[in-house]
Amino acid sequence: MAESALREASYDPAKIAGEMDVAGFAVIENYIGPYELKQAQRFVDAVLRENGDRCLIFRGPAELAGTFMYDLPKRPDFEKLCCDIYEAGTGHQVPAAECYQVLRCLCGVAGQKNSMHFHFDTYVLAALVPITIPTEGKSGDLLLLPNVRKVRHFYMRSLIDKAILASAVRQRGLKRLYETHDERLVRVKMVPGNLYFFWGYKSAHTNEECDVDALRCTALFHYVDPHAGSVLRSIMPTSRLKNIINPARIVKSLSVYR
Repeated sequence: MAESALREASYDPAKIAGEMDVAGFAVIENYIGPYELKQAQRFVDAVLRENGDRCLIFRGPAELAGTFMYDLPKRPDFEKLCCDIYEAGTGHQVPAAECYQVLRCLCGVAGQKNSMHFHFDTYVLAALVPITIPTEGKSGDLLLLPNVRKVRHFYMRSLIDKAILASAVRQRGLKRLYETHDERLVRVKMVPGNLYFFWGYKSAHTNEECDVDALRCTALFHYVDPHAGSVLRSIMPTSRLKNIINPARIVKSLSVYR
């Protein structure tokens, strides 16, 4: 905690937000120290062994005690940095909201099946710390089509965006950008211990598929759900709304690229 807190004064939230707007992402190198990173890697290795080296996804901090992944959202320096970046990038005061965190451990065939699915986050700001990244073969790069939609005023419009993006046509088109090395698709080669920021709500993103015998593990910290107070969301489960929305019936004027 002290190590990152000492560096905090050198971080410029406005510059970080500007880099995200222009390049699609920003990075703070070596944000997590070697000891904390190694501790997290040992934790991941242990839980994978206990679960037969199966693909694992943890949602929330409950099972991450004893690692920086449990402590980081509670550290005032990290929370302030994320809030300041959000405010610098959006021009709005950050609402009172807790961090939503996910630890994704992708390996084997299941890991490949959980890759190359482009999506929009529910939360505006995404902060990502790689824990373990393959050093041979495909390295599981973060793939971004940056800032292709605005923050929507209405929850239903956001769901429509997501439905369009999830359609087979959109997914094939984005995978084609990847296969042809189209410059519009930003490829982020990640280094364990670095801290990466991007606008997860506004950017279509996914991770590159890794080799079947490789492990890709990342800790994600999400801030600010703009539709947390949606009445529609409170009275109807998201799963039911997604079933109602049929992207094939949505006119082209509602494209996610507007």
